Amino acid sequence: MPVNFGTQKQLLISNLQKYFRFRKIGIIADHQVVLEQLKNYRRNERTGAIYKKADHSVDALGCAALA
Repeated sequence: MPVNFGTQKQLLISNLQKYFRFRKIGIIADHQVVLEQLKNYRRNERTGAIYKKADHSVDALGCAALA
């Protein structure tokens, strides 16, 4: 299923936040790239927009969580 990150990124992030909040998903220590990208994930405090930075792992995780 194709994902339009321009319009569905917020849905992906909200879904991931729920999985983490309810401990339905976890990342093992071997996956350092994913952990670093999650730690560095930020939003603009004024606009709420997600900063576009090294986030390919976060995007992939969000897509996997939708499946």
